Amino acid sequence: MSAAFARVVASPPAAADVPPKKVPRHPIEHVLKRAAPWVPRAVLSAGLAAALGDLKLTLCFHRVGVEAKQWTMPPAELDRMLELLTGSRPPGASRWLTLAFDDGYADAVDYVASRARRHPDVEWLVFVCPAKAEHRLGYQWDAGSPCELASVEALRALQRVPNVELGNHTSSHLVQMLLDDTQAAEEYESSTADFRRLFGVSPRHFAFPFGTPQLEFEQRHVELLRRISPGTQLWSTERRPYDAAERVPGAVLPRFSVDSTWSSRQVVLWVSAHAVKYRLKGTPHHF
Repeated sequence: MSAAFARVVASPPAAADVPPKKVPRHPIEHVLKRAAPWVPRAVLSAGLAAALGDLKLTLCFHRVGVEAKQWTMPPAELDRMLELLTGSRPPGASRWLTLAFDDGYADAVDYVASRARRHPDVEWLVFVCPAKAEHRLGYQWDAGSPCELASVEALRALQRVPNVELGNHTSSHLVQMLLDDTQAAEEYESSTADFRRLFGVSPRHFAFPFGTPQLEFEQRHVELLRRISPGTQLWSTERRPYDAAERVPGAVLPRFSVDSTWSSRQVVLWVSAHAVKYRLKGTPHHF
């Protein structure tokens, strides 16, 4: 790591690596949130199936814990959500659902390790910040509290589960728009090399920190990654499903970032509404 980039990582610009305090909401989402508890579970699953059609879906989570917080979902609620999601298509359907967990927290890794084999038709992705996994860097929002990241050994054990893959999430976890091209290239090269050293393979998946196109990363970051890590599947944070034809190496695919204070019913109804909107109006594919 160059001295210049080390200074950026050690003292990032204000809010460069701090998650937003709240997820912006469209007014209709509050209506959906109030209505969801009254919708029968079978109707929710059927509605999701109709809304998605043959589109694929990826949901993004962070932590799994007893108390529901914006970035922490209780395991029982996540189980109920998984039941609703998988119940929307018949068993044996081609793989259409991906659950992603960002940042490499131990509770999320434990959850994936305990559930992935039960759901072989679901793709599970765990995005890791290599330098943080080795405790060389920490998350600013965890400052002063015990580190709760999964060990490298636990992550390596997860690699042995057939439908689970680890992905690169950068080492610094900074908003990429704040990095110039030299700093961004150094981040991608060093985190890719660290990932390869820790896990014995090159990452096949990369998720942009925070991940909103044109706000937190842009075309230049995509082009750098395509050059530095060719063939890697790139992931953003966007509220839309995607078509199977979009999933080609180097493409940027969308993930719904889930507010973990919402119930499983609320999340499924929210995803269904966005899927209908996407099918009716379309959403710009940025890259």
